[in-house]
Parts: sequence; C-alpha cells; structure tokens
Amino acid sequence: MQLNLTTDYAIRILLCLGNTGGTLPGPSIAQTTKVPLNYLLKMSGKLRKAGLIGSLAGSQGGYYLGKPLNQITLLEVIKTMEPSCKWNRCLEDDELCNGDTVTSCPIRKYYTRLQKELETKWLSKTLAEIVELAASEENVEDRQEETVI
Repeated sequence: MQLNLTTDYAIRILLCLGNTGGTLPGPSIAQTTKVPLNYLLKMSGKLRKAGLIGSLAGSQGGYYLGKPLNQITLLEVIKTMEPSCKWNRCLEDDELCNGDTVTSCPIRKYYTRLQKELETKWLSKTLAEIVELAASEENVEDRQEETVI
C-alpha cells in the first residue's frame, strides 16, 4: 500500500496547524508545508468535512485544527483522504474475490490478519504520538552520536 501525495499533504497540514496551536492563513500553511496553495484550498474541503480542520473567513481568517493532534489518528486521516485503506483489493466490502473462495482463501485470511494488525498497531497511533515517537528517536540518536565522539 502506498499513500497518495494528497494524504501526505493532509498530514503535513495537520502537523503544521498542531505546531502553531491557532489559526493560520492558507498562504502561510502552504509556505511552511510546501503544499501548493491551490492544492491546499482544494483539499481543505475534505479535511473540514471530516472535522479535522475548521476555517475562518476574513482578514484574520485561516485554518485551525478541528480537534487536537492527540485525538487524530493516522487511520482517520487516511480514511479521509484515500479511496481505500485496505491492504489488498480482496478485503473491500464488495468481496471482489472469486465468489465462494472468500471464506476459504488462505491468502485472504492472512491479508485480513495483516490488515487488522496494521490498523490496531500502527494506524491507530495519533499524530501527537507519532511526533513524540520521532522526537524520542532523535534524542536517542543524538545521545548515541555524543558517546561515539
């Protein structure tokens, strides 16, 4: 599974808004995140509809987080931006697999287990947890460099 660029942009926008803790105009977000402004404006509708961001009109307007980063999971962002977040096409609700083999296919059973683990272990992390994890890994790397020097 490879995420669309739109999903990457959405995550960048949410992290940017989380770092500022307030309202930012679209051009500032675009500059900070390197998301083209026209694309940001186009994407914002999906993010607003999902309640991930809000917007204010006017000269002091812009975008703000709809809820804190510690309440936004990676899976929620993916489900908002991607047409599907399933590991394989056969896991979709329409069960495209060859009719009767859906219940007996060993690889589908494995994919189902893989999908469940992906969602519960990795995609259930909040954006705040991901930021904290990255920061703690950087601190460990910094300490390892100091001991080598």
